Amino acid sequence: MRSVKSGFPLNAAVNMVADSMPAPTSEEFKQMSTEVVHGSTLVEALSRLGDRMQAPDIRFFVVVLTLQQEVGGNLAEVLSNLSLLIRKRKMMAKKIRAITAEGRITGWILGSLPLFVALGIHFMDPDYLYPLFSTSSGNTLLVTIIITIMIGVGVIRKMVNLEI
Repeated sequence: MRSVKSGFPLNAAVNMVADSMPAPTSEEFKQMSTEVVHGSTLVEALSRLGDRMQAPDIRFFVVVLTLQQEVGGNLAEVLSNLSLLIRKRKMMAKKIRAITAEGRITGWILGSLPLFVALGIHFMDPDYLYPLFSTSSGNTLLVTIIITIMIGVGVIRKMVNLEI
């Protein structure tokens, strides 16, 4: 965005991104730049970039630049709006992660609590849990316990996994 605002052509700006970003992003932008130099249109190179990199931010970038190339408009303003959108998405993801932290910890505690209780009982009285492992009804009960714990942890995980 800054390169385009200062008057550089888009290809030069893409080369600057390729030089300044860490790998794998820099490698992908270098490949896109090379494709454009070797005769591909920018839209084709962007499309292949979007296919190679499945990140939502890159997809936004591809769509925005493709639309801008086909429709026209102020590229610097378009890129500025895109960067603002990407920053807001990242801030929202961090807020969601902070808000759901309690639920994730609750899931870990509820999922591991039966194991710790069983270990505590085993150390206090090793024969107390023996019927769970030695009888068929105990085995059935043990399998039921494990399945319900897994379902509970899965439900909690589903509740706290929010996507933006």
